[in-house]
Amino acid sequence: MSKPSVYITTSDQPVLITEDGSVAGGSDSVKQFSFDHVFDQSYETCELYDKCLRGDLKQDALAGVNATVFAYGQTGTGKTHTMLGDGKLAGIIQMVSRDVLAAAQQHTSTVQVEASYIQLTTRHITDLLAEDAHEVGNLRIRENEAGEVTVERMTKHAVHTEEDVLDLVRRGSARRKTASTKLNVASSRSHAVLTLHVTVINAEGDGDEGDVATFSKINLVDLAGSERVKDSGVEGEHLREACGINLSLFHLAGVVQALIQGNAQVPYKNDLLCYLLKDALGGNCKTTLVATVSPAQLHAQESRSTLQFAASCSLVRNHAGVNTTVLQRERPWAAQAGTAKMSSKPKEAKKVPWHGVTPGGENCPGGRVDLETSLGLVSCLVYGSRELPLVLCLHGHPSTAEDSYGHWLMAALVHSGFLVVAMDMPGQGGSGTKKHCNGGQPLKTRRHVERIVAFHPSYNETQKDELKQVGASTLLIWCTADQFHSWPAWKGNAKKLQNSLGPRLYEEFIFKETAYGKHSWSLHTTAIERCVVRFLTGTDPVAEPSSVHARPLEAEAATDGTTVVRRDNIVMASQAAGLDRHIFQMRDAAREAASTFIDAFEAGKLPALYAAFVSGGSGCLKQEAARLFGSLPCLMSKDDVDCSLLVDLGLWSSMPNGWHAMQQTPRYYVGRRVLVRAPVCPRPNDPAFMALESERCSESGGRGQNQAEYTTFRAVISGFDPIRGGVDVDVECSDETCRTMRVDRAELLRLNQPHQLPIGPNGEVRLEDGIVLKKGSSLARAKFCEMALALRSVAESLDFDASPEECERLQCEAVAAIRGCLDLNTFQRDDRNRLVANGERFRDRDRYCGDDAARFAVHGQGHCHTVSSVMAVFLSAWQKALGIDLKYRGGFAFSDESAEVSDSPEHHQWLEFMTRPSCSMFTCDLYREDGPAGTGALLHQPIEQAYRKSLYPHGQLPVLSGFPVMIAASCASDFADSTC
Repeated sequence: MSKPSVYITTSDQPVLITEDGSVAGGSDSVKQFSFDHVFDQSYETCELYDKCLRGDLKQDALAGVNATVFAYGQTGTGKTHTMLGDGKLAGIIQMVSRDVLAAAQQHTSTVQVEASYIQLTTRHITDLLAEDAHEVGNLRIRENEAGEVTVERMTKHAVHTEEDVLDLVRRGSARRKTASTKLNVASSRSHAVLTLHVTVINAEGDGDEGDVATFSKINLVDLAGSERVKDSGVEGEHLREACGINLSLFHLAGVVQALIQGNAQVPYKNDLLCYLLKDALGGNCKTTLVATVSPAQLHAQESRSTLQFAASCSLVRNHAGVNTTVLQRERPWAAQAGTAKMSSKPKEAKKVPWHGVTPGGENCPGGRVDLETSLGLVSCLVYGSRELPLVLCLHGHPSTAEDSYGHWLMAALVHSGFLVVAMDMPGQGGSGTKKHCNGGQPLKTRRHVERIVAFHPSYNETQKDELKQVGASTLLIWCTADQFHSWPAWKGNAKKLQNSLGPRLYEEFIFKETAYGKHSWSLHTTAIERCVVRFLTGTDPVAEPSSVHARPLEAEAATDGTTVVRRDNIVMASQAAGLDRHIFQMRDAAREAASTFIDAFEAGKLPALYAAFVSGGSGCLKQEAARLFGSLPCLMSKDDVDCSLLVDLGLWSSMPNGWHAMQQTPRYYVGRRVLVRAPVCPRPNDPAFMALESERCSESGGRGQNQAEYTTFRAVISGFDPIRGGVDVDVECSDETCRTMRVDRAELLRLNQPHQLPIGPNGEVRLEDGIVLKKGSSLARAKFCEMALALRSVAESLDFDASPEECERLQCEAVAAIRGCLDLNTFQRDDRNRLVANGERFRDRDRYCGDDAARFAVHGQGHCHTVSSVMAVFLSAWQKALGIDLKYRGGFAFSDESAEVSDSPEHHQWLEFMTRPSCSMFTCDLYREDGPAGTGALLHQPIEQAYRKSLYPHGQLPVLSGFPVMIAASCASDFADSTC
């Protein structure tokens, strides 16, 4: 039976096909292609699937035979629709998943099905199912000794139903790169591969052998479409993507041609897609190609190329076979040795130094002790010397110290130099009191705790974002198979901790145990102990062989007979015995760069390096600056400078004392001054300026009848309404009395909560006048490092547990230090940085910086919008570290002669900041400070002075270059009355 054919002509004129299939007139523009099946636009995907795939694919998958289905064609011809469907009509992926999982459930043997979903661009492979969009990127392809191609670090997710697969597809597709072109409003800009990994445990081995299993992979591939750039109309980044896609498909065609021609070398490794599909093209796999073409004559050339490729693929011969393996059985002696394999960590090959040590013995002295506490009598296991740092071991219910820690961890901690106290929690064991305590509560600790190890923490937030208040370094340990502690249910809390603490303060050790019902997590005890000790001490307890700090040296004779010393940089494993492994450790490039920068800062070289870096020429100094600035680490963790990184890099000697506790202090409490809107006097010359005018106040609570309201600073919180959520505020009156006003909580936050500067689509900070800061740029990294060094003495002196007045002084000093790092003046100064006479304006062309905030910080000039924006973006990064809340203010600058302030139009911009924990508020006005009135005090002027004598804030949230400033989210600890 002959195969169905497709005819295509690239000439825009009718062509006749005769009854015998020949072309009348023998036109050269017509090409005939034959395929196993042909479907026109009247067919649905389900018909294609039923006729071509349904029967063989699910049977082969359960029999251990690999399969691949991929769609190939021009952009906009329906590849993604064919593979993924459209939400109403199922695609091939959904149909395959449905049939394979249904067959797996009916199978007489144990069947495990997992799914992975990856994206391939020109040079990168991305895991579309990674827990975090940035966690797993740039994956690598590896080929094992058997020739099987795998992707390193690719996540696999167990699936049991069709809906499980669809959920993963929806998650992954949301991250997949797409773009709108003239050919397709949602054009795929990457190749996507969903793989079902099927394992069938179908027989029992004999003797020491384990279960026999077959395994297979079903690759379901949605290729990015080929396109002619003049047809798709793409440009810029999308043009580069189109070129990369076409190049990838070109390499794919090259692989097919090499296979057809029988070449000894097939160029699979020329492209990531070709390498990944090595099994599908000439290897151990059954492969189906779905070629999608457009019926439009406009795209006839592209359609012909697609059909030509498909016809070539039909000539490739694969060699599919059954994949089998033997699953190793659990052995009792392996369990006793504690060497069970874990998915997240390599097996522990070496004995730990506390191996064989028993709590209470000579090397771990101690025993049970009863302690009198505020909770009553508490019984504890205490091991180690009283002079050592304390580790307090808590547990959940129902349990005792012996049950939780008697068989592990104690010896490890004592060996590592700690005093260990494991409590019978109140109400448990030997502790007499009946008052219960939750073992998960240390996660809420605020002071006196440096590090937290949380193993299956029995803790849930009682208030929104409570976990964001955790400040101590935290190690989270979890066995995902534990049936009493659900990892999926707690994973959201783990993500909150990770996002709040950042990579330097948060670690996790998540492991699986397939035989949990038999062993619990006991097979991983040694690995957990080692992880805990490493976290608490910063040192791996498994000792490396100690020897000399030198590379291998050997005396040899040179060609002229003289003696030379050979220094080997390539050292084979057989030569490494006796060498100190420190010589093989990678250099800490970030710390080295920071050290070099510190030297330049202390030598006064930074101004010259900055000038050389921003100059248009070249030279040795410019190259030195580019190397140094480019090698510096980014100090930012999300929107704030990472204090722990400053210490790690040597930029700071320590974090400010009491910093973690300060983060939990309230922002709003009775007696705190706040801004509110009220019908106050708007005339600066009037002694009642910004106060309520007594004779015009209503008796019902301070709001006047039909009076305009203004933003006043003459208000103090007097109480909270826990039921309605309002806040009572006492506003000063002209007769020196106060009237109480009820202010909505949302309105109070709008006027007083710290501001968040707008972030652009690429992570850049958006500012006024089109200025942006790219936090990862070389200049920005250098400026942040310079500021860190300028703030070093402040950070060493700043003690949030000391008097509020001393904290305020240092915090204001820090604001001035950050301003001192900005080589930025205003149009009030000439090219020699002198004040211009008679209030004239001057533009220094040498200070032109375009829209780069980092350039402005190096050598810039501007009006109040510009200088406030540049100061705001750098100061905002330090507000968490320094304990200040920043707000970007706009409003009215006035003199004593002004008749009346107004909310509009806006005449001036400045910054306002509040110090914590005192909640005193100050203005920071760079423009006026740079003018004739500047003495240094205007960088941190109390608002009682600034808003009484020269500035009026209209209270509206600014919009910077079309991007709105937002207020920071509040949390329960912001209010002294937690019920409010």
